[in-house]
Amino acid sequence: MLAGCSHTKVSMPSQNESTTTKELERFVRQLVDDFNGRDPVVLKRNHHFPFARVMSPEVEWWDDSNRPLVDYTKLRATGWDRSVVNKIEVIYAAPEKGITRLNFSRMTKDGKVILTTDAFYFVTKIDGKWGIAAMFIGADNLPLD
Repeated sequence: MLAGCSHTKVSMPSQNESTTTKELERFVRQLVDDFNGRDPVVLKRNHHFPFARVMSPEVEWWDDSNRPLVDYTKLRATGWDRSVVNKIEVIYAAPEKGITRLNFSRMTKDGKVILTTDAFYFVTKIDGKWGIAAMFIGADNLPLD
């Protein structure tokens, strides 16, 4: 079995893939910064409407760009002060689409971890702008709206 694998060609990522990977990593970091900024208008710039969100067994279809993405009052009531990036992984990178995994923690003002979970973002580049087309968040009971 291994002998057959020894002739398998391994290719290095192209310059375009590497550039796209860096763009996607920057996009996710900016998304977390915008989320922490608590400005609903700024947060929306990270999404393409319509988009799909999976946080429970139900798939939510968001086609109303006027609908708030986050209820920060409800979120702060959980003790949340900010979210921090633990790890960003680019799973797939192409010039106009990508899949990323964000492992993040929600923190209190005192620096205690409320929860740690993963979020997967399926993003597309439309008119030169990256935006979320679909998202999956692993944690249950993650109040956002």
